[in-house]
Amino acid sequence: MLSNEMKIIYEDPKDILYHRWVDNDGPHDMWYKNSIYIADDYKDMDIPRELAEFLDKWTLKIEEYKKSYAELYPVKNTRITFIYQEYVYEITPITLSATYRTNFMSDEYYDAPWHSLFEEYQRDIRDTLKAELGVKYSRYIGFLD
Repeated sequence: MLSNEMKIIYEDPKDILYHRWVDNDGPHDMWYKNSIYIADDYKDMDIPRELAEFLDKWTLKIEEYKKSYAELYPVKNTRITFIYQEYVYEITPITLSATYRTNFMSDEYYDAPWHSLFEEYQRDIRDTLKAELGVKYSRYIGFLD
């Protein structure tokens, strides 16, 4: 079960361990201590069923998009952070299988996050979060490399 300590609060706790929620609409009177990182093994995590189903749908979409996607520019450290049912969640390319196989600087192949693919669809993901799950607050973060 998710800890109540991880829930957002609506009064400034005056505690440096808390972060104020800021998105494209500016700062809001909501604070949180930690976000819940949703990894690629989210099916084993204690997250709401409807959120897991949402991630399942987007993982399937991303698998299809990977077949024809052509990277236009390098991006790094991409993620979407959003508030759902009073908790702050974070998803990254790894969460939705937005990855590619590489052996860069390694003797073995591994899956690396495909940040530019994730960035290409981040607006659609966020719009779908809003339409399907009622997520009012979300933000995307990514950096040009």
